[in-house]
Amino acid sequence: MIRRTLFFAITLILVAVLAGLVFRGCQREKERTAGSAELMRTSPPSPVRVFAPDDLEVVRSDFALKAVPGGGTAASHDVELRNHGTLSYQGFRLEFSYLDARGRTLATESCTQERSLAPGAALAISGIELAPVPASAVRVEASVLSADLAPSSPPEAGRAP
Repeated sequence: MIRRTLFFAITLILVAVLAGLVFRGCQREKERTAGSAELMRTSPPSPVRVFAPDDLEVVRSDFALKAVPGGGTAASHDVELRNHGTLSYQGFRLEFSYLDARGRTLATESCTQERSLAPGAALAISGIELAPVPASAVRVEASVLSADLAPSSPPEAGRAP
């Protein structure tokens, strides 16, 4: 009989301790979340990137190799782009593939140009310096990897877009 009473008393004490811990944990959770405020942030508009745009064409791509100190070779590029579309662009990611006399690709380099190009217009970019490039390159193929759309100006009051 004493064993049964002792077992019941110990079980009752353990249940009371467990209930107290759960209750205290709930109170601490409420205290911790009561002081925090919800923050809402707005981010500025960002450009939309178009990968391999069909309306941008590389009209001309020239390059010249030159030696750099330390035995390497660098290339200076002149590129002309034309926008055949109806959207304005403001930044370009250009890719240059260097080819040997047989037409095999020796290396590929890319660069970013932050310029603007209106619809129907052409843009000449000169002085693009890339290094290191293979000294055996005889030809280069330029392409537009991606372009960022320029933000459109908001319509004036009283005018339809």
